[in-house]
Amino acid sequence: MMKKFLAEIFTDAKGRPEIKMLLGVPAVIVGLVIGALMLLGKVAKDWTGWGAFMGVAVGLIITNAVTDAAIDKGGGQ
Repeated sequence: MMKKFLAEIFTDAKGRPEIKMLLGVPAVIVGLVIGALMLLGKVAKDWTGWGAFMGVAVGLIITNAVTDAAIDKGGGQ
């Protein structure tokens, strides 16, 4: 069950491994943890750097969603 769930997250619409998700999902999780630690004052606050990092991480996931939508629609390879 868990393997099927992870396969849904980390593969594209055709079942191929998707590098953007393999990089993006862990990066978002790490970014959220670091953001929480900054809010708690446990690490130095650098909201500009954090925002840039999260922008790239979320951008990877959004790019994957757009390409999956194109594949699902039939316009993909």
